[in-house]
Amino acid sequence: MKHDNNHFFWPSFVDLLTGLFVVMLVLFVLSYKLLSEEKNKVYEKLKHYEEFTRIEKQISALDSSGYFVNKCGRHVLKIDIMFDPNQSVILEPYKDSLGKSGIFLKRFIDSLLNMYEGKIKFLVVIEGNAANTYDNKYPKDSNYGYKLSYDRALALYNLWRNYTDFYSTQNDRVEILIAGSGFSGLCRETIEEKNKRFLIQIIPKVGDK
Repeated sequence: MKHDNNHFFWPSFVDLLTGLFVVMLVLFVLSYKLLSEEKNKVYEKLKHYEEFTRIEKQISALDSSGYFVNKCGRHVLKIDIMFDPNQSVILEPYKDSLGKSGIFLKRFIDSLLNMYEGKIKFLVVIEGNAANTYDNKYPKDSNYGYKLSYDRALALYNLWRNYTDFYSTQNDRVEILIAGSGFSGLCRETIEEKNKRFLIQIIPKVGDK
């Protein structure tokens, strides 16, 4: 008795095509979902980058205050300050002008925080420098310069806190980092005495987390 092979072929072929269609449909849905998620991630990153760039431009307005000047992407305090040799104590003639710069800086940062209504945080780096005028006694690779410049930056932070309710280290919107670059660092002045200075970096973090 002769079997009709076509009788078995076509149902199997239809089942195969149906299975392939289902697989392709599932793969398409998964691919679309994954691509949509990646697209949203890229969009969010682009949005944060645009906000970050806009905030950076707003921060650059700090240099029009008269207290700061931009140098190497950081803000150098324009106030000429002198310390007694090997000392970190801020002398009386400089306290008032330095205190006013802290008041201005806090108001400036607060204005940005209010503008973005909790969607932004800041890391504020207060960096001290030291002039390498003691080469014979303190070599350039000595830890002495780092400690001295750190102590001076800490003295400035404490002075600002005496003049205004400058941010504590426990503030949840503004983090303060005290640093000292010693006898090294970027964009140092050619006249060594002028490296007794303070540099301020304001680094924004976009987002509410």
